[in-house]
Amino acid sequence: MVIELKKGSDKQAIERLLAKLRKQKLKKGLDALKYAGTLSITEDGLKLQKRLRDEWE
Repeated sequence: MVIELKKGSDKQAIERLLAKLRKQKLKKGLDALKYAGTLSITEDGLKLQKRLRDEWE
C-alpha cells in the first residue's frame, strides 16, 4: 500500500492517513517464530546434511 504525504499537509490530514494505515490488516504469511526450536535432532548436523543430500542421487 502506498500513501502519499504531500508537502505542507496539515496535522488532521496526517492523522487520517495514519488511522487508515492502522485499519489495514497485516499481510498473511508464515509465522516462522511459531516453529522455531521445535525440531529435535539427535544426529550431528553436518552428517545429517550429507546423508540427506546423498538420498537425491
